[in-house]
Amino acid sequence: MEIVENPELERRIMGVIKDVIYTHREGWHVTDLIRCPRKTWFRLMGYKGEPKEEQEIAMLVGRVLHAFLEKIGWIREYVVTRDDIIGTIDVLLDNNEIVEIKTTRRWKVKVRDMRSWIRQMSAYTYMKGEESCDLAVLFTNRATVKAWTLNFKLKELEENWRKIVETKRMLQKHVLEKKFPKQRGEAWECKNCAYRRHCLVLSHVWRW
Repeated sequence: MEIVENPELERRIMGVIKDVIYTHREGWHVTDLIRCPRKTWFRLMGYKGEPKEEQEIAMLVGRVLHAFLEKIGWIREYVVTRDDIIGTIDVLLDNNEIVEIKTTRRWKVKVRDMRSWIRQMSAYTYMKGEESCDLAVLFTNRATVKAWTLNFKLKELEENWRKIVETKRMLQKHVLEKKFPKQRGEAWECKNCAYRRHCLVLSHVWRW
């Protein structure tokens, strides 16, 4: 028996994966406004990202999990809007309990690793008029699930939302003027960013 690699099949499979994870959506979403502003600007300006295959497969795992939970009837997505910003809550239970589900390849996560998740959940909690929500994380490498309840203070919710609205206004202006944003995300976002090469180039071109 002979076993040979099949790169053509690999390309076809990755093509299907890209079709699934890269879907166009209208409007301003919370997840657009809690990430690095430059990343959102690149996407809105039509730049083509260069993600690593392992990142795309990890994104697919998250989509598959959501699709499965929706199929068995546990996930009931809920869309909420505020200040013309859209939030899509993963699960809204019958008692109005907000649940966000995440997947990660890490072996463990600390609070500092969850900053963007916490900002996202803070936004959903504020938009829904609640004070707490739940976070469930599926650790794919460990085949285990951890869950937490996040209890926010009103001041924390309001401050996070203020920053989100400010980011939206800034990006609207920069997209309209085709101006590269000076603001950037946290250092960890740069490491595996699909727009890293574009960002490095434009950072040297623009003088704010």
